[in-house]
Amino acid sequence: MLVIQHNCRKAYAITIAAIETGIQLNAAFIYLQEPYIGINSFFHLGYYLRWPEKGKKGEKRVLIAIKRDILNRVATEVRSDLVNHPYFLTIDIWELHPQTRAKMIRTRLINSYDNKIGPGTVYQGDIDSNRRAIDDIDWEPLIQGRTILLGDFNAHSPIWNPLITQSTDATSLEAIINRFDLIFNNEPGIITRPNLTRNKSIIDLTFTTTDIGLLDSWAIEEENPTPSDHELIVFSWDDLRQNRLDKRPKEITGWNIDKLLLDQEKQEQAYSDWNQVAKIRNIVNNLSTILDLDKEALWIEETLTKVLNQNAQPIRVTAYSKRWWNDQVRKARSKYSRKRRDYRTTPNIPLIKERLKQARNNYYHIMRKEKRECWQKFLKGLTEILEDNSRLENTNRCWTALRYTSARLGSSTPAIKAVNGTIATTIEEKEVVFLKSAFPGPIEGLTENPLISI
Repeated sequence: MLVIQHNCRKAYAITIAAIETGIQLNAAFIYLQEPYIGINSFFHLGYYLRWPEKGKKGEKRVLIAIKRDILNRVATEVRSDLVNHPYFLTIDIWELHPQTRAKMIRTRLINSYDNKIGPGTVYQGDIDSNRRAIDDIDWEPLIQGRTILLGDFNAHSPIWNPLITQSTDATSLEAIINRFDLIFNNEPGIITRPNLTRNKSIIDLTFTTTDIGLLDSWAIEEENPTPSDHELIVFSWDDLRQNRLDKRPKEITGWNIDKLLLDQEKQEQAYSDWNQVAKIRNIVNNLSTILDLDKEALWIEETLTKVLNQNAQPIRVTAYSKRWWNDQVRKARSKYSRKRRDYRTTPNIPLIKERLKQARNNYYHIMRKEKRECWQKFLKGLTEILEDNSRLENTNRCWTALRYTSARLGSSTPAIKAVNGTIATTIEEKEVVFLKSAFPGPIEGLTENPLISI
């Protein structure tokens, strides 16, 4: 299971760049700290976006992106019953049995952004005093079993940074590490925030419990950087079936029947292909056995699938990049990546440092320019961005653009409280609560056949 971890500095360009890297690397989950929280909401066709329930939009500091085409292989549960805070978000990932889809192994990932909160800061919370966000959380029920604690902790300690000798803002995190015997997965000594004015900052951290052990891999992504001053971290662990997501082919999940019905030639060809093989089949009648019916149903399914694959446009569940994420943006990112490597090799040369700044600014500029021009061309009718390449009436372009840019609500249901006070977190528990609420059953004390007096 491949996961990306990154601080986006609340910038739209960095947030989208991180998600695009997820598409390129085929990451199942993307854990972001300080994502974009501007006036306009955003979404991505490749990932479902999960935000904390608590807090105003401008107070939220974490985001989890879940790849859309993995939900047939894993089940995810947002555990807002365990932690409900704008700086923390927890999801349980359940690996499913390939045949029965029964839940088998749970891995809990906790996305964290620790910083000072209280009066005079971005988020005050329920306590009228200044403190660290990490101190608001009850960690005892949260860190249980297979757990990965990750994020930007804004804390410095020799425990995870061998380049320093004194701790700063690290007391609470150090206590959690010792209390739960957490394993530090970062590569020792690797800087995670190589700011041009800092050279010893290791604050983007990844910990695991002893139940999960060391991660199979943990690395800084060198080939696909973002303009952030934080490194983009990639880590992974093997799932139950040792089946990597990036080795699974895209599956055909349906067909564009509406388009087929509009194409008379294709429609006639489909009818011809079907009739050619169907006319030689034995007719099922009242003398047919159950085995005959099963064989006929299987033949119909296989033959119809073959005919539709030949004549109708297949629909596949897959991830899509942003339309404006083109070769120009990729070239700018590659150039920025090269300048970053040059700066790491020779950080004390002013010319190298200046070239890095120029490459980063150019990366920002190209992303904004390509996005703006992409929408301008679409609204003017110069390009079509519909999946089936059909023409779009000019009068509908503004409404289509509004639909594309409007936020798409996720399908996740948060933890809910039943009438009796119990908390439902799993899909099965929520189904029971909703069922009892919709169909409460007979009222106690009500007779089955009440007497009616005339």
